[in-house]
Amino acid sequence: ALTSMHVPPEDAVMVGDSNSDVLAGDAAGTYTIRLMTELHKHDPKVNYMKGNPDFVAHNITEAIRKLAEEK
Repeated sequence: ALTSMHVPPEDAVMVGDSNSDVLAGDAAGTYTIRLMTELHKHDPKVNYMKGNPDFVAHNITEAIRKLAEEK
């Protein structure tokens, strides 16, 4: 998708709530943000660091704030 939109990976961000989202972002070479969703927030079996996201956000607002700080 990045190639078809002519966006270099270093200018893109993958925000997702699953391990596969983080892994896809890593594979594409993008900055990755793991979003904690209400569905998984209190599940002790969920490892939010799996896939090694660049940042873990508690909600989309926190993710946006982090991106604004990075600029």
